[in-house]
Amino acid sequence: VVFSYDPVGWGLPYGGLFKGELESELVDLASQILCIVLDLEVSGVREDSATTLEEYMKDSFGARAEATEDDDEGEGEGETQKEWRVDNSVLQAETHGLGYRHSCALQDLDTTRTAIWGSKVVGRQVDDTWLEVEGGGFLPMLIRDCQVIVPFKAEVDAKPQPRNIFRFLLKHLDRDAEIDLIYAGIVRMLSTVHEATQTYLPSSKKGVGFYQEALVLLWHLLTINRAFTQRVTNHLDTNQILMPVLYLLQTAHGHMHMIGLLHSASFVLLVLSAERAFSVRLNEAYSGNVPLSIPAFQGTYADVMTLTLHRVVSDSLGRAGNDALTEMLLTALSNISPYVKCYALETCLKLLSLLERCARPSILWRTASSHSGLMFMVELINNVIQYQFEGNAMLVYSILRQKEVFHRLSVLKLPQSKGDASSTTPAPLPSEVSTQDGLEAAEDETSRFLPTPSEDGATPAAAAAGAVTAGDGDASVASASAASVADAATTSATTPASGSRAPAPPPPSWQPDEETLLTVKKKLPLQAVMCMINYLQPRIEGMLMEGDVSDQAAVLKYLKNTTMVGVLPVPHPIVIRTYQASPYTSMWFTSYVWGVIFTRSQRMPMYDWKKIKLVVINN
Repeated sequence: VVFSYDPVGWGLPYGGLFKGELESELVDLASQILCIVLDLEVSGVREDSATTLEEYMKDSFGARAEATEDDDEGEGEGETQKEWRVDNSVLQAETHGLGYRHSCALQDLDTTRTAIWGSKVVGRQVDDTWLEVEGGGFLPMLIRDCQVIVPFKAEVDAKPQPRNIFRFLLKHLDRDAEIDLIYAGIVRMLSTVHEATQTYLPSSKKGVGFYQEALVLLWHLLTINRAFTQRVTNHLDTNQILMPVLYLLQTAHGHMHMIGLLHSASFVLLVLSAERAFSVRLNEAYSGNVPLSIPAFQGTYADVMTLTLHRVVSDSLGRAGNDALTEMLLTALSNISPYVKCYALETCLKLLSLLERCARPSILWRTASSHSGLMFMVELINNVIQYQFEGNAMLVYSILRQKEVFHRLSVLKLPQSKGDASSTTPAPLPSEVSTQDGLEAAEDETSRFLPTPSEDGATPAAAAAGAVTAGDGDASVASASAASVADAATTSATTPASGSRAPAPPPPSWQPDEETLLTVKKKLPLQAVMCMINYLQPRIEGMLMEGDVSDQAAVLKYLKNTTMVGVLPVPHPIVIRTYQASPYTSMWFTSYVWGVIFTRSQRMPMYDWKKIKLVVINN
């Protein structure tokens, strides 16, 4: 019902009006029901453990009935009822379970019942080959001379059993046709949001109102079903889903009542960026017309994603409660950077200006974890230098013209005091210069890249909302990060947009020390970028002195024809940070889903609003 819904109609202007409101309302309610039933995830439950459908239903309604030997004594011709386990360790069948029989005959199959492999059944042994199950039906104990019914052991019973049949079925959805249908339906529903704003005829296309539910369903599919993620990223066009997600991210940015949509879109981008096939497909040329508030450029989908995330990160950097959001988005940019063949000029300017902002003492030393933003940006630069140097001459040129930033980072020191923290910088950079001035300055070889303007009201915050943490190699987003997301969302939803000091937790008492400085320096791998600067800068300056090059195009041509093989250190392993589920994330999505359902269900008195608390403020 949900994924086969076509809100566009026949593809003609106003074609969606012929479908009527009844089907739209049906899909709306069906999507909310799907979000609710998929949201139930009991702590300690494993979806991969198997049981029967009957036990699934009993668990779902909290009415599990445990059979014991004492209760079953004397039943069935005086034989004792025992607990048995349906075992597939010897047979190694590729089915989901063992079929029930109406009688002690293999051909007398009961097509309505199946005992899932690993599940527990209660019954009595008729003979050496058949088991009469309590409640009716028979199960063969031997299949092709392989034992498939074995006595149930206590340690097996101690294993946690799944309680959500819908999550179980969703996780085991692996048919390509079904995955393609679901993916096409999600893309179609999410795309209507921006397509409805780009029509020549007024209201000729109708956007769906349940796009938040569709985004949550996409999140569940990506995190629960690995086969779905592999199929989508390896064989389908992920750029089709990227554009509506970026549009929703941009739409939610800056609106306090849409903070949940902002974080859910960020979660989806984080999961997708961890897939190599998704990052490689970003190199396709962008020719769309999605209404995104980004500079005009000629480039790829990687530029679209980078420019869009830059705007959100730039506006959120240094603000209280936004640390988790900025780190999620910077993690996504760092994940895709080893695979981006060429960044556009506008993207290079934005990346270097963002790195310069992250390196400012007021942001770098704001909290104990605020240096992670700079770490992600330096890692992004290193990935491009080590793996995509040939195609990113413009980014290399931008790095050379911002070499003072990297020199300051190589001799990083603690700020003297809060009042003169900026004194560590040799020369202050003007913050009042506009981005357009920076683009014009890039045309002159002697000009400098100028940073983006500073934000109004972006004062250092006292309390850290948490950070996205990662280790070496394939790392993961820790559960503390998910908790910080929930805290950040709650703080942002309850704190005024203006820089009010009243709701702030404790005063800014944290101060960096020498141990903190050493920790930050270890997380800033500057060897590769400094080797490149020390090798290329003297040669380019010598060519300028001798008159061999006279403009920016000549320098770019030289960089494109230059190789850094033998100059740069051995390439480091590519570090991809992946998402790892946690109770905090589940709790946040539960609150978000029910908040969406409640706010969108006001036409009918379905809830007693006096008994519902949408926001909980922790003192």
